[in-house]
Amino acid sequence: MRGCTHLRVPRWEYTMRSAGFWSCLAIALALCMTAALPAQAQTSAGLVGHVASTQGSPMADALVIITRTDIPGRYQVKTDENGRFAYYTLPVGTYEITVICPDGNRYPMRRPIRTSPTSLIEASFVFTTPANVAAAKTQAKPARGN
Repeated sequence: MRGCTHLRVPRWEYTMRSAGFWSCLAIALALCMTAALPAQAQTSAGLVGHVASTQGSPMADALVIITRTDIPGRYQVKTDENGRFAYYTLPVGTYEITVICPDGNRYPMRRPIRTSPTSLIEASFVFTTPANVAAAKTQAKPARGN
């Protein structure tokens, strides 16, 4: 049996075998994690809209606060220079919207919004008086391609 000692596997082959195992394991875990992403994308909704004064001028830098009412959750987004806002990753649930104008006045929307998976809610806010906000249009639409 002394003549069989030359059949030993060199040490670097052991290292390559273990590295190959860990590489395969890392790839398998990565595939499992990416398979779960479409499920999350299907359970979110979006909210888009604009904020304007009664004269129709857009309200830039207004803060739109989206508060979840069925379980705790709060999201916020600012309007751009054209008064538009968008928040695309809302979990499915029931929400109330409050607009805070740049002058600090706070205007809550009077009725709750219920989102559904892959829905896109459009909400337009027109300020009629300092104490009243009218939601001119609120409707659910299928989400556009992500």
